[in-house]
This record gives sequence, structure tokens and C-alpha cells, in this order.
Amino acid sequence: MANKDDAKPEPGNRVILIELPPGFLNDLPQEDQQAIEAVVGQPIRFNEYDADGRAELEFRDHNGCLHKVYVGPEFIRVMNRSERDKFESGIQEISNVFDHYRLSARTIWNTAFWPDPDFHNWDSIEQFHEIEKLLFRELVLAKVDRDWPLCDLFVNAIPIFQIVPSLVHGTPIMIQKPRPEAPTGYWDDPVNLIKPRQAELLFIAYFDWNEMDYIDLRYYRVKIVSFDGYPELVGREALIERPHATVHLTSETGFAQELTRA
Repeated sequence: MANKDDAKPEPGNRVILIELPPGFLNDLPQEDQQAIEAVVGQPIRFNEYDADGRAELEFRDHNGCLHKVYVGPEFIRVMNRSERDKFESGIQEISNVFDHYRLSARTIWNTAFWPDPDFHNWDSIEQFHEIEKLLFRELVLAKVDRDWPLCDLFVNAIPIFQIVPSLVHGTPIMIQKPRPEAPTGYWDDPVNLIKPRQAELLFIAYFDWNEMDYIDLRYYRVKIVSFDGYPELVGREALIERPHATVHLTSETGFAQELTRA
């Protein structure tokens, strides 16, 4: 049954895939058919409408593979309040797991590397980053029984880890503001406050202003995947101070394997 609701989702919102267009699964591999059929009627991320007006949706199957599918807007609807509450109830806070990793990583740098002047160089920082990845794999990913490619750690956003602002009246946030000559490096977008549940932020890495010094790992560096009222900010990176946010584990897992259907 086609969607009769006039409400339109914003990029990054979860929607319900009502049904599949006739013949949509034809000629697809069996495993892809099963994965797509399993998400009909379930919350699924809406990315955007493409040039032909189709809704681009993405989800992860039980093997952790990321799929992208394209359907007409009549085949989706926005989630109602009860559906959203049920979805969010399945999210688990794991701030203590991240804090254990953070304390361990900064202790290694501050006590084993930085006190020795021979390690005050970028080669040592690169070696330390490799140690950070191993620590994150063992102290975070293994702890929550998840996997993620080491080569992607601290480079790309990890969809299973959401950073949730915790200050009720608004949490300070620094959002990247690209320039034509410098797409990264500036964190001065005029939007500098975020309320709980106003946006969806995915963890990329911890951040300090100066790597060539003692470190605190003071900020969460995140990717914005939705932001109510500010769709132009979707896709940008941002910084939010660790004491002002919590870390949550979602049910989404895996690595990217894109599937598109015309």
C-alpha cells in the first residue's frame, strides 16, 4: 500500500519501508533478496532523494554488509513516535567502555612516548596511532563483540557508535565550515549549540588540538548524519567535548558493500 502521508523525512532520518516495488527483487542474488525482504516494515536510514526523485535508503544486514536501495517516495513513510521510541530503546550506552580506552591510550602516549625527546616527531605519532588502533580493537570493539577494519579506524565514521549530546538546554559543538581553498581545518560554523535528539552524530575518533604535546583526547570527532533544522550540515564533521556527551551502541554493524537498484 502506497504512502499517503504528506510528511517528508530529512536526510539521516529513519523511515519505514512500507513495501517493495513490483519486480524489485528480480534477478538479484538470493542473499540480497533475503536481506532486503527482511527490512520491509523496519526502520531504515533515509539518505536523500536522487535526481529522479527516488528515496535512497541504506541498511546493514545480519552479516554486517551495508546495502543501498532506491525506491519511489510512495514506498516509504516517516516513523511515528512509538516506532521511534522502540528503536531508540534498543540503543545501549557504552561510555564507560570508551572511557577505559581513552585513559589507556593517553597514558601510553603521555608516559611512554612524550617524556622522551627522541619521540617528539611525526614518525612517533604515526606509530602511536597504530597502537591506538590495536587498543581500540581490543578494548572497545572486542568488548562489545563487534568488528571494524583497522584501516578505517579513526578515518571513517563508525555507524554502530553514536555520540549523544547530554546537556538538556544545549551542548556546545564546533562544526566544520569548509572554504573553497580549505575544505577541512576550520571549525567555526555559526551553528554552535545542539540539543539532545536534535541530530545523529557518529563517532570517528578522539581529537586534541595539538598532537605534538601531552594529550587529553578531549573531544569526540564526529560525522553529522542528520540535524533537525539544518540539513545543509549533514555530512560535515564536528567536535563535541567528551564530558558533554555519551556514547551509544546501536544495532548497525559491519563494512560497506553497496547495492543499488534503478
